[in-house]
Amino acid sequence: MKAAFDSVNHNLLINKLICEYKLEPWYVKIINEGLNGRVFNIVGVDNKFYDLPCGIPQGSALGPLLFSIFINSINEAITSDFILYADDLVIYTSGNNCPKIIDRLQIEAQNVFKWCQDNNFFN
Repeated sequence: MKAAFDSVNHNLLINKLICEYKLEPWYVKIINEGLNGRVFNIVGVDNKFYDLPCGIPQGSALGPLLFSIFINSINEAITSDFILYADDLVIYTSGNNCPKIIDRLQIEAQNVFKWCQDNNFFN
C-alpha cells in the first residue's frame, strides 16, 4: 500500500483510541491536537498552505504506535495466516491444489480491500 501512514483517517483513529483502547480523554485530546490542523506547502511553487486532513506524522515518536493501533483491526478481516509489520502485510497459505490456493488468496485480498474501504484507508 502506498503512503499508508498518510492514509490514516484521524476521526477513525481517535474513535479507536477512545472506544477500543479506552485511553484517558486528556491523552486523546493531546493526540488529536497533534494530528489536526497540520498543513504543508510546496517550496518554490507558491506561498499557499494546504490542509492535511488525514495521515500520521512520519518521524514522530508516536507515529508508528498510532499507525499500529489504527491498522490492528485488520486481523478481523483476514482468516488465513499473515504477517503484519508496520505497513507491510503478507498473507500466506499452503496446499496441494493451486487453483484453491489462488481462490483463497483472492478472497483474502478482497477482505483486505473491504477493510480498507471500511476504514477510509485510501488516498
